[in-house]
Amino acid sequence: MAGASRKSGGDASTGKALAGKALEKAQRLAARRRYAEASRFFKKARSEGALFSGLCGEALCLYKMGRLPEALTLAHQAAEAMPASPRAHFVAALALKDAGRYDEAIGSLDRALALGYRRSVILYHRGAAHFLAGRLSRAAKDFKEAVREEPASAAAFYNLGVVQVHRSRWREAAAAFSACAELDPAGLPHYNEIIFAIGRAQAGEEFYFRGHRMKNMLALLADSCQRRSQQPQAEGAQASSLEAIIEKLKKVLAEMSEMLSFVKREPLDLDVWDIHNIIDTALLSTSDALAGVQVQKHYGADIPGVVCDAQDISEAFLNIVLNAAEAMGKGGVLTIRTGWDGHDTVRVEFEDTGGGVKADPPEKVFQFAFTTRPGGTGLGLCQASRTVEEHGGRILVEDGARGARFAVELPLRAATGERIQEIGLRPDLCEDIGLLWAEGPDRPIEVSADR
Repeated sequence: MAGASRKSGGDASTGKALAGKALEKAQRLAARRRYAEASRFFKKARSEGALFSGLCGEALCLYKMGRLPEALTLAHQAAEAMPASPRAHFVAALALKDAGRYDEAIGSLDRALALGYRRSVILYHRGAAHFLAGRLSRAAKDFKEAVREEPASAAAFYNLGVVQVHRSRWREAAAAFSACAELDPAGLPHYNEIIFAIGRAQAGEEFYFRGHRMKNMLALLADSCQRRSQQPQAEGAQASSLEAIIEKLKKVLAEMSEMLSFVKREPLDLDVWDIHNIIDTALLSTSDALAGVQVQKHYGADIPGVVCDAQDISEAFLNIVLNAAEAMGKGGVLTIRTGWDGHDTVRVEFEDTGGGVKADPPEKVFQFAFTTRPGGTGLGLCQASRTVEEHGGRILVEDGARGARFAVELPLRAATGERIQEIGLRPDLCEDIGLLWAEGPDRPIEVSADR
């Protein structure tokens, strides 16, 4: 009997040692992000006695590989094997969140928190779930608490900034990204770009609000002048003066409308379009401005359809054509060429005979409100450049043989530029593998679980 007991004890010790080796191997592979190999060793560790850690580790590896239903099944099995452990609930929450089951994910995160899981991590992922579910106020609350828990976490500040951007809380968003820049100097150029975009969005929103009020006031004034000019007693010089005022007000209203349309942007309405049809639409809209100008079209053959917002691109072309018409006056030649590189880019060139680019450097013509013409708003080329960039393309400008040459390069499929409102969350506060095993392999828990 005694010998049998010793043999049984030896077998148990051997089993635990084998499970320990498999578990350690799995953890090393997972730490190197070799999740498929790690998953096999976690499964081996389960079969050799490390039930809970094997289930939990394999579930996390499957989650990392995007196999969410399998990860969720194993996470639930781990939770059943050890209900008092927060780890399984946390892994289940990760899979539920990525599967779009946000309320269930929040429930699992709350259970993990109640069982003692790291508060800052729970707040971080719960904030992400609220954000993805569209509950921005709750997301902001969780990320603010995460920042208080982890004041040195650039990722937590980053996600707080993203949520505040979506809430149009520009000052708070800028403060959050400024904190990111201090905590993560390597990402300074990216953070500065975002902060600049936030400032521009804030200024644009303020301009749009105030501009609308001014536009309404001017419209009321123009209407009042119009009515007075039509009254019987308004004759001679008075009527003429009122008509002159009305014309000036209409011009101001037109410029205000143009500026307001510049700062208020709508999402791109993408579809497949023939680039030549878009060019022809722009030319038709500018026929009056091109009176006396000879338009020469050299359209390339077999150019595939372009995925774009046809109205926006047509307006961009229209602004380039109008700029050329103004440079040439009542005469000249506008040459339009199209081509395709055979891969993923379509090129449209507009070359005029208006004397060349009057800016140094030439790219300055795309700056907001830059103009060299009396009475110009400086918005046309700026708006054209922004539209093309929003499609993932670019505009080049240079001096041609007798004038300016603008080349628009568009991708066949719009690679929409990142707008400030489309910045995504950082997915992880830190490496999840490190979180789960920061305190080492949980062998005592494995032994008690097997009992």
